[in-house]
Amino acid sequence: MKAYILLYSSKADFEETTGERKYMNTKFKELNIESIRKEFEGENDSSHNQKIRSAMSRLEYNSGGIEV
Repeated sequence: MKAYILLYSSKADFEETTGERKYMNTKFKELNIESIRKEFEGENDSSHNQKIRSAMSRLEYNSGGIEV
């Protein structure tokens, strides 16, 4: 879920920078990030938000409980 949120955040300005990519690759396996990137290609913003909210609820996170 953390990788998904980071990737979603990096796309907020419609451009994922080299620095953002490098940071995510230091935090997560590149394979995980690439699979999420592929998933992002076919979805809209609303779908991304819904997945994040569902995962947060299922994992019993609150907005202050996620550290990256």
